[in-house]
Amino acid sequence: MAKFTCTRCGKPLAVNEPVFFKLPLPAKGFTEIQANLKLTAQPYCTNCVQVKPKD
Repeated sequence: MAKFTCTRCGKPLAVNEPVFFKLPLPAKGFTEIQANLKLTAQPYCTNCVQVKPKD
């Protein structure tokens, strides 16, 4: 399993911890999601992401 750290603060991200990933939409769809996460995803912890509420 890949180990991730927050792109912004460097915090190690634990298994089953809520996280956000910034990644481009893959051309082949999500069939190769694990490889896409390892190569292009930028993980962020919940403390570094601010989600805007819907109006």
